[in-house]
Amino acid sequence: MGKVFPVNSDDLRRWNIWWKYVVADQVWLWAVGCFMGMFLNVNLATAIAPPGENISGIAAGAYQAQFMADRLWTGFWFLALLNGFCILMSTHLDNTDILVRSITDIIWTSSLKARKWLGENVAAIYYAVLFAFTVWGLIAVRWGHAMDLFKIIGNIAGFVLALASVQILLVNTRLLPKKLQPSRWRRVALLMCCVFYSVIFCAVVYDLMTKWWD
Repeated sequence: MGKVFPVNSDDLRRWNIWWKYVVADQVWLWAVGCFMGMFLNVNLATAIAPPGENISGIAAGAYQAQFMADRLWTGFWFLALLNGFCILMSTHLDNTDILVRSITDIIWTSSLKARKWLGENVAAIYYAVLFAFTVWGLIAVRWGHAMDLFKIIGNIAGFVLALASVQILLVNTRLLPKKLQPSRWRRVALLMCCVFYSVIFCAVVYDLMTKWWD
């Protein structure tokens, strides 16, 4: 169960200081950095890939490096390949760890039977979930090409973000004290986030269903 600190002048002052650190880290460092990184990467890919080029399969991750080796900066193809590998590998490891840890925390905090059965050995849940996730990955990776799997993962993530926006809004407006609740513009922003990702999710599902029926 979550807890809320006593709402007084001193704690509110510390709350506002904490918010400044959150904004600096999540907005100016993380969000702006992500937008700039994607903007530069997409523009580089657009400049390199010829219009109408079919980039699919496992080779999609190495296309930029191959293009550099064949036509452009031959000395940089290895750096491009290494950079793509590091981005994909680190992202996969981080997402896997977050998923496994989240499921482990949910099981451990919500199941009294699991705590009694395992005692203090919470690591057993973590490694069991990790093993199951690894086996599932070995099965799912054979269902389609890499680009198709990335589209499915991205669309599922959008659906989760749409649900999370509503959940965060309800939790922050119903469970937090009035002085700690988000301002009106933040509530509107959460609703806009829900609408944005919901529209994208529905559009992708509709496109996939249309292609499947055709």
